[in-house]
Amino acid sequence: MPIRKLTEHFTYNEFFNADSGVVSEYDIEKATKLATILEPVRVQFNFPVRINSGKRSEVHNKKIGGVPTSEHCYKGDSAACDFTLGKSELNQAAFEYLHQNRRNDYGQLIIYKNRDGQNIFIHMSLATKKRSGATLVATYEEPRKYFVYTPKK
Repeated sequence: MPIRKLTEHFTYNEFFNADSGVVSEYDIEKATKLATILEPVRVQFNFPVRINSGKRSEVHNKKIGGVPTSEHCYKGDSAACDFTLGKSELNQAAFEYLHQNRRNDYGQLIIYKNRDGQNIFIHMSLATKKRSGATLVATYEEPRKYFVYTPKK
């Protein structure tokens, strides 16, 4: 089966897998919007962007401890993905780039840090009527703590 591209650098299989459940054309449209937001990051940094988590079925989301309202379940107009560029400093740079250049396109942008302060991955959701441009920093370990992102001057 040929590889289905969503954008130049992102494919269907990066956003959907066996844990995604049923995938509709509207789900594909939303994943394409996410990929379109991420495409300039791939080009700007000339470094692969790896999608860690795209659409999740409700069963899989519950199994991994996701909240029932997770945007990863692609309910209604919402959709989300988690991604990494593989290096803490690149994740920080991508996070700042998206905050500065694509803030109207995302609903939430959250960078997750481990105990050592390393940036391990970024969560991004589509902008919806309920949420747009929320930029947060979070601790990955439990209990999770979320802080509003304040850019350094």
